[in-house]
Amino acid sequence: MSQTSSPGARLRTGAHALWRRHVVVLLSAAALDRAELRADLLLAGLAAEQVRHWLRDEHRERDQLAHDLTALALAPPVER
Repeated sequence: MSQTSSPGARLRTGAHALWRRHVVVLLSAAALDRAELRADLLLAGLAAEQVRHWLRDEHRERDQLAHDLTALALAPPVER
């Protein structure tokens, strides 16, 4: 409930800030550009409501979902 108590509530928690910083550090250590945007994208996919939807409503496999999110976060940027 704390994630959905008000719009954007999860983004204002100390836990979210800690996880975001941690993911930015990991992505930066992997020498990926736009680490902050990639971290936001990855963490958006980890919102409890989204994960619940994927697992319960779409019947996705947990291990495959983790693999897909990791692959997306580590994917090289697309050339424009």
